[in-house]
Amino acid sequence: EAATRYYERAGVLMCVAYALNLSDCQYENLITVGEQPTILDGETVFHPHVDPRSRPSPTEISRSVYRSVLLTLLPPWSVGNPNESIEDELAGSIAGLGNRSEEVEIESRSYRVIEAINTDVMSVEEQQSKSDLSRNTPSSDGDDYPPGEHLDAIVRGFTETYETIDSLHRDGQFFGDVLS
Repeated sequence: EAATRYYERAGVLMCVAYALNLSDCQYENLITVGEQPTILDGETVFHPHVDPRSRPSPTEISRSVYRSVLLTLLPPWSVGNPNESIEDELAGSIAGLGNRSEEVEIESRSYRVIEAINTDVMSVEEQQSKSDLSRNTPSSDGDDYPPGEHLDAIVRGFTETYETIDSLHRDGQFFGDVLS
C-alpha cells in the first residue's frame, strides 16, 4: 500500500536526518510528493554543534531531545498535557510528518493585520495564525494517513537504514564514502 511505502521512506529519512544531526524537518520544510517525503530546506545539516549543557537554559528534556530523533522535528511529539491529543497541540501541528491535511489555527500564535488601510476606520486586528498541513500529510481520496497508524513501517525504514549506516561506519566507509 502507498501509505506504508511512504512511511517506510519516512523512517529512512528520519534515520538519515538523525545520523546527520538535521534538526529542522518541521512541516514547512518537508512535503509529501506521492510516496516520497521530501525535505525542502536541509541547511541545518551545516549548523554548528552546541552541547545541550552549554545552552542558555539547559533542561533534562533538551538533553534528551538532543540525543534522539525528536531533534529532527519529524515525529509529532509534545511535553504538554498527557491527557490531551497531540494532534490538538502546536507540536502535533508543526511536526514534519503531518497528522491531518487541513488548515488549523495555532492557538498560541497570532499576528496583527491592518484593516481598512488609509481610511477613517483603519484599525489593527489580531488574527490567529493558521497552518496548512496538507503539504506534509499523505492522503488519498480525502482520507489522511497519519504516522501513528504506520509506526511499524517507520520503525522498519529507520531500523534498516540504521543497520546499513552502522555497518558502513564499522567498516570505515561511512564518512569516507558517503560524505566525501
